[in-house]
Amino acid sequence: MNTVAYYNGALTDSKDVLISPYDLGLVRGYAVFDVMRTFNNKPFLREDHYKRLRNSAKEMGLNVPVSSAEYAAIVDNLLRLNGFREARIRTVLTGGPSPDAYSPTGKETFFILLEKIVPLPEHIYSAGAKMITVEYYRECPRIKSTNYVAAMQHHREKVRRGAIEILYTHRGMVLEGSVSNLFMASKGRLVTPKDDILTGITRNFLIRLSKKCRIPVAERPISLKELLKADEIFMTSSTKGIIPIVSVDGTRIGRGKVGPVTSTLMDEFRKYAATY
Repeated sequence: MNTVAYYNGALTDSKDVLISPYDLGLVRGYAVFDVMRTFNNKPFLREDHYKRLRNSAKEMGLNVPVSSAEYAAIVDNLLRLNGFREARIRTVLTGGPSPDAYSPTGKETFFILLEKIVPLPEHIYSAGAKMITVEYYRECPRIKSTNYVAAMQHHREKVRRGAIEILYTHRGMVLEGSVSNLFMASKGRLVTPKDDILTGITRNFLIRLSKKCRIPVAERPISLKELLKADEIFMTSSTKGIIPIVSVDGTRIGRGKVGPVTSTLMDEFRKYAATY
């Protein structure tokens, strides 16, 4: 379905967002992006998402062509024009067209697309989901780049094994999901990796929410061996919220069902989102 999009300074039909075959985002993977969602038709943690996009762009030597205020106005206008009850908002910034498909010209490509949110089945939240591990260390993990090669390489295997997510591991340590961040709970305390990951917007929000709920949180390295012995595991995602994980590579986590810490945070997150 076609939607109204924002493309290089103007509103247009999404089918008219056309990328040059010489765009550095296409031929060199020289691009960053961000994805957020709405609650009650309001972009959730929009300023945090904008800051992350700007920081990713700066690390890549790219320039976000709109200010925070301009970005907010564009997104609000797209929400009004598209009329979705709830939407996923995808923002992409590439290096732009290059005459030799290598040298940046300083004329970046920038577009914002809106898509209708399709919720996950409720049983995933009530019964939990499976996760598989893949040995992989993302290049420049602080940058939310469009390089998702490992995720795409293992997508079929993930689906074949009935998993919802891929967890990246490196030298026996767990890092992050392909599109999520990881938390584990042991004896009522939360732990989440801190280094060599993309620090997600929902991850950071959950840390603040956990402290508000008086659930201790530590940001530190986690080994795969430690993770598999956890009482509870969950992942966080800007579009999916909190997803309980009850199995990793076929190993049951805890009692194999959604645990009390995860349930508490899911309830608190839903309450917050309902009144956002």
